[in-house]
Amino acid sequence: MDYETSKKTKKGMGFLESPTYWKQQLEASRRYLRTYRQRANRMYDRFEQDNEMSNNSLVRREEYMPRSNILWANTKIEAPTLYSRVPKPVCTVKWDHSNQITSRAAELIEQNTAFEVEESDRFDTSMRECIQDLQLSGRGVVRVTYDFDTQLVEEEIPVFPDNITGGWVYGDGSPVPPDKEVNGTELGRTYFILEQVEKITNERIDYEYIQFDHFNHSVSRKWERVKWVSFDNYLTRDEVAEKFGEKVASKLTYSARAEQETEDEAVTLEEDIIDDDANNRALVVEIWDKKARKVRFFSPCYPEEFLLVTDPPFNVPDFFPCPKPLYANKTNRSLIGRPDFIYYEAHVNELRSI
Repeated sequence: MDYETSKKTKKGMGFLESPTYWKQQLEASRRYLRTYRQRANRMYDRFEQDNEMSNNSLVRREEYMPRSNILWANTKIEAPTLYSRVPKPVCTVKWDHSNQITSRAAELIEQNTAFEVEESDRFDTSMRECIQDLQLSGRGVVRVTYDFDTQLVEEEIPVFPDNITGGWVYGDGSPVPPDKEVNGTELGRTYFILEQVEKITNERIDYEYIQFDHFNHSVSRKWERVKWVSFDNYLTRDEVAEKFGEKVASKLTYSARAEQETEDEAVTLEEDIIDDDANNRALVVEIWDKKARKVRFFSPCYPEEFLLVTDPPFNVPDFFPCPKPLYANKTNRSLIGRPDFIYYEAHVNELRSI
């Protein structure tokens, strides 16, 4: 096999859809965002006033009492100017304002949107967490999630007599199993069978804040050219079994420390105390592939195959379940935000030394 043939084979659709390709993509994205994450962790440490401590123990945290924290003060003062309350949606007719039907439709859309946002338990909280990430890391991300409830109900499925076989067939021509009882009357020529059908009883959307070090995307200078985004999820064995099945759950390794990046994602003592399962989780990466319009679930601890490949649960024009992230001090050369504090950090250090 010559070089060109080998290159085409490697870059073919089979390779582009393989777990190996996506593992390489995720690693490249993490390298691209490594400096951003390290800086964001340093900003959060300074905001929490942990940057001068040798470790994160609770005892040292209580003993450490710095004189002032300018970053904390500036962040708290600036936050209400960026986001102070749940926004009020406004929907209006774009062209013909004299049309009562379109005007009423716009009014209904506005009322429904306002109700959805105001009644959500997580919208306001997610926005505030996103703004804090924007201030301290230079980027804030919030995504939309979709969920639904189902219930098994008995439904009448129409069937029709098959004159060739003497049995029964569904409307699409597929045969009805012989053990199914056919109901109906010959007079009305309406026959049906009763089947347990899973029906959606409730649908809902919600909003979820994405931690700054749990969001990745393809390397690009412009958001419009981003080919995929991913979300890191640390799941317990029960959560994996519920979402992907017991067979998949048995293949994963549940060790959060082993799966996190050692330089900036170590599990702290506080997290161990708060969450008993902090060290018993597996990293599952949810990848939204815009080109193939597929959602792929991948785990680095089981790189041989995807955990699941499925269609997106909803259809939006830009495909991704999140809008363009909020960026601070982003340039045209990259999709990496920079917090305001780094531009006056030297002056703050000088003030603290006085």
